[in-house]
Amino acid sequence: MDELLRQANQYLDQGDYTQAFNLFSQAAETGNAGAIRSLASLYETGWGVEQSDAKALELYQKARTLGDKYAQYSEAKILLESETVPHDPEAALQLLEPLADDAEFDDVPTYLVALYLSDNKHPDRVKKGWGILKKVVSAGNEAAAMMMQHIPLPTLQLLADQGDADALSILAHRYMTGSGVTLDIRRAFSTYGASAEAGSSMAMVHLARMYELGEGTKHDYAKALQWYERAAEAGVDCSEHVERLRKVVEQTPESKAGCLPVILAVAMVVGYQLFRLF
Repeated sequence: MDELLRQANQYLDQGDYTQAFNLFSQAAETGNAGAIRSLASLYETGWGVEQSDAKALELYQKARTLGDKYAQYSEAKILLESETVPHDPEAALQLLEPLADDAEFDDVPTYLVALYLSDNKHPDRVKKGWGILKKVVSAGNEAAAMMMQHIPLPTLQLLADQGDADALSILAHRYMTGSGVTLDIRRAFSTYGASAEAGSSMAMVHLARMYELGEGTKHDYAKALQWYERAAEAGVDCSEHVERLRKVVEQTPESKAGCLPVILAVAMVVGYQLFRLF
């Protein structure tokens, strides 16, 4: 058997797919899982035989029942990606989940994330997929980071409703920029607030900035300073903002720090009215 497989693989490497197909077929008849998987691969690619995803799927399933994890992975991919075999995301999910922690299948987490996050009927799955995605993003995966920013709104809203800090922060950003939603600065402010309270350090920075500039809320330098300080405690470099606002707050009575712009505005109106009298 070993010699038969060696010759089959040699023909495969040489590009003689017909001979490779014939030898893998002989080996597969003995019930060898690896040979059956290789035969399935030839059907999937159409090398040495007429291409057939249906036949490939049948053989991958057979190899998988014999304990071949590579066939299990390939079976799941056909169920997700084939143009000729009906898609079956649920079956693919069941096949991929056992491979999630296997280092040989480093793209399985990406497949799982897509499957979990597309299943809004099962909030627990959405939450699980989001957790995997955040883990991949924290590992420095830029594609995953991009995927996180483009999560469909219904899924993002579901996660935000569950109180997830990162989901709330992304949703707030969408309200702030009008990305996929109606531009709503006040709603952005309240959503950043919920995210910051839930622990998002970047939401703390955005919230501080909105207090400082009076975006979506009234100016309040004391609260801006408070949130910059909390962001700094969470590891964000806000030293410049903290130092600047501390001076502003120190120069203004604490009870009036947040009202300073309002006081100035009233003074200007009163001054203008007095000017008119004279």
